[in-house]
Amino acid sequence: MGTEKMLPLILSFSLPSIISMTSMALYNVVDTFWVGRIGTEAIAGLTLFMPLQIFVLAFGLLIGIGAASYISRSFGAREFETANHAFSSAVFLSLVVGVLITLVGVTLLKPLLEFIGKNSTVIPQAYEYGVVIVYGVPVMMFNMVLSQCARAEGNPNIAMTSQLTGAILNVILDPIFIFTFKMGIKGAAWATVISSAIGFLVILRYFVGPKCHLRFKVGLMLPDAKIMQEMGKSGIPSFTQHTAASFVATLTNSLLAGYGAYTLAIMGINNRMVMMFFMPIVGTGQGYMPIAAYNYGAGDLARVKEAFRTAIKVVTVICLLGWVLIQIFPEMFIRIFSNDPQVIQQGITSLRIINIFLPLIGFQAIGATTYQAIGRGLAGFILSIARQVLVFLPVVLIFKVIFGLNGIFLAFPAADLGASLVTAIWLRHTFKQFNAGIAQPSTV
Repeated sequence: MGTEKMLPLILSFSLPSIISMTSMALYNVVDTFWVGRIGTEAIAGLTLFMPLQIFVLAFGLLIGIGAASYISRSFGAREFETANHAFSSAVFLSLVVGVLITLVGVTLLKPLLEFIGKNSTVIPQAYEYGVVIVYGVPVMMFNMVLSQCARAEGNPNIAMTSQLTGAILNVILDPIFIFTFKMGIKGAAWATVISSAIGFLVILRYFVGPKCHLRFKVGLMLPDAKIMQEMGKSGIPSFTQHTAASFVATLTNSLLAGYGAYTLAIMGINNRMVMMFFMPIVGTGQGYMPIAAYNYGAGDLARVKEAFRTAIKVVTVICLLGWVLIQIFPEMFIRIFSNDPQVIQQGITSLRIINIFLPLIGFQAIGATTYQAIGRGLAGFILSIARQVLVFLPVVLIFKVIFGLNGIFLAFPAADLGASLVTAIWLRHTFKQFNAGIAQPSTV
């Protein structure tokens, strides 16, 4: 990490994560593709349920990333029993949290959807899909936690294999359950749960096999105060970020629901499209982070900046590709999911508006990742929520009053621009310190 050429190094570290993250995105993309054959209200139902899925993901990342960080550090210090304690506790916590979410979800799912949807006509579709997903939450939690733990002990390929297996199986099962078994939108949910369960079995086989260094021990499954503290330090930023994303999606869906099912369908289609470009950015960031952290710890600030510039180039190419395709061929993308004339007519303009500043998203994401890598938690936390919370929330409420429906869509590029400006100002200050040879001037 301290000597190899930067571009090949970042790509080699990033590729397994990119494939893994893109495979995760395929679950929602494939569901939306096949559900779109049912109708606009079915796509809108998926969109209405999406904030609750993000909320579940937040808990999975809280436990998974928190445990993975502590496990990696414990291995580095050759404290193998501590690593096993963190792993056993993570497995136990994922079971407890997964079951609790299922119990709460079964009880409160319908009231939550009614609160988000404001009596929207698509609430029945969202409930039909969501109630099945809720029962599959424990398996999905295990999947997320074990994938992070596999990366922690240096085996990202098994996490990638698990995600790919589930994604490919979901592609096969969706049309069978939706159309052959005539289960409709509920069939898409069952296909997702079953595919996730098979992916879980793939990674579980690794953890009970001889090649795995981590071992689940019943006597170590209850976390102590130290483990909870260490898991919280690393896991809470991701948890907060995804909880904020869930809240923002809930607010956006609530605002859109008043305009009809077609607006929710447009947002759902946009989210699926952008996800296919955003997940590779997340994967690149996961590959870039340990490289930046290693060189920062070694005091090689010039190489940290080189890693940053290289990562920015990689994600900007990804973003530019997405921007060009969306701006030139929006109708083509919409027709992949829907043939509703109203969705197509309004969606062409809306997709172009939402993604005006798509090329800036990669810069903002890598900027936030840089501060996580160099251990400046406050800066990393603020920049990670800048787009969704600090800028988007106030802007969308103001723009809706001024511009109506288009104001909701205009809030997205405004948030991209605002968050990128904040990131650029912060990074400029930090790199000035780097140029002065100051490695650790402050915690922010």
